[in-house]
Amino acid sequence: PKLSTFYCGVDWGYEHWGSIVVIGETDDGTAYLIEEHAKQHEEIDYWVDIAKEIQERYGSRVPFYCDSARPEHVDRFKREHIEAFNGDKARLTGVEAVARRFKKDKLFICRDKVEKFPNEIYQYVWDEKKGEPIKLFDDVLDSLRYAIYSNEVRNGKTAEIVNKVGFGFY
Repeated sequence: PKLSTFYCGVDWGYEHWGSIVVIGETDDGTAYLIEEHAKQHEEIDYWVDIAKEIQERYGSRVPFYCDSARPEHVDRFKREHIEAFNGDKARLTGVEAVARRFKKDKLFICRDKVEKFPNEIYQYVWDEKKGEPIKLFDDVLDSLRYAIYSNEVRNGKTAEIVNKVGFGFY
């Protein structure tokens, strides 16, 4: 479909995988995970290069919603003229926002553009006692959550999603 808006999610990592995802959205608010960049043992220079390549493809004003756990990395993105923001890290509300989009047929995954996502989504573990996800198999999923939820909050879209049902890979 014709994508009119692009935004990214960033989960910093080193021993854990680092991840940048690119989301493209249609005018009606349907989101597509169109790029996944996931690597282990990479320094900030690598992630700056990835972000700049993304800017070349989708424009210099593409927002990157970043994990705030590494403020020096967010600051580095800003110094490099990358539109970096601290992502909204609300875990439960963020997971619900992503799940709601899947359920309402407003989020699709471009299967040939992702490698790590399918493994993570099917290994995602929920702690029933605590009522929240366990921090395993969630690196790409965290960057997806930062992108989707932070963009909804920033643009006031959290209550605008249409009532449809479905889940799918595009």
